[in-house]
Amino acid sequence: MKMVRPTLNRTTTRRNSEQNVVCSTGKVGRIMLQDFVSLIIPALNEESYIGPTLDAINEAIAHTDVPDELRVEVIVVDNGSTDSTAEIARSRGANVVNEPQGNVATARNAGARSASGNLLIFVDADTHWPSTVLSHIVENMRDESCVGGAVDTEYLPQSTIIHIYLQFWRVFGKLFHMAQGATQFCTAEAFESVAGYNESVFMGEDVDFYFRLRRYAKSKGCFVTMIEDEKVVPSCRKFDKWPIWKTLLLTNPVVCLVFSRSRRPWGDWYTKPTR
Repeated sequence: MKMVRPTLNRTTTRRNSEQNVVCSTGKVGRIMLQDFVSLIIPALNEESYIGPTLDAINEAIAHTDVPDELRVEVIVVDNGSTDSTAEIARSRGANVVNEPQGNVATARNAGARSASGNLLIFVDADTHWPSTVLSHIVENMRDESCVGGAVDTEYLPQSTIIHIYLQFWRVFGKLFHMAQGATQFCTAEAFESVAGYNESVFMGEDVDFYFRLRRYAKSKGCFVTMIEDEKVVPSCRKFDKWPIWKTLLLTNPVVCLVFSRSRRPWGDWYTKPTR
């Protein structure tokens, strides 16, 4: 199946942006203080988590080094929720975009199309942000050669066995330059250049996106960054509720790769999501 290329179709003027110049001859990734940051959060029936997630994000916005100069918008993409996710998001000041079809990649791309920012930050709806995360991201993106990156994750499951298992895959991911989608970010220019997230896959779209972002950065003489001195904390609800064998099976990279284009194995994310 051919990957769908998202078209942002944005009319906002990007003042003080230097994204149209490649790194080898100048500046492609630099984010200026006057630029616009868009936080994009895909959500499907996340009424139990979206409120705390947005509260943490709003606190991080308030705690940036330059809160008055930095323009930030928060977009929640409602991916077909049947609960009060959208209402809670609006009550926290977020713009809500409806995208009932597809998968999380489709939702991320829909958020990007609605965004006005030069810098796009994608955050999972069940992820807790420390108050200094946004400052770290903006500071890294002030480097004229940085086109994007990700923030390291810290999983805190109840099971010691699962904790050790997840730590193993965390080390594995670092060795092979992989990054999960709990918090990923890039310039709007880079997002368009790599065609956004791959809407033909139902699992692993975040790892695939980061791989293509790294390849794009390398082709421009630029780089992506992994922020490791700050960690975001995704929910461990699936790991805490699933039997151990299910976690070992559905988080195995080989299984994810082989069945990534089939919706059926990922019912715990789409058909009957674990909540």
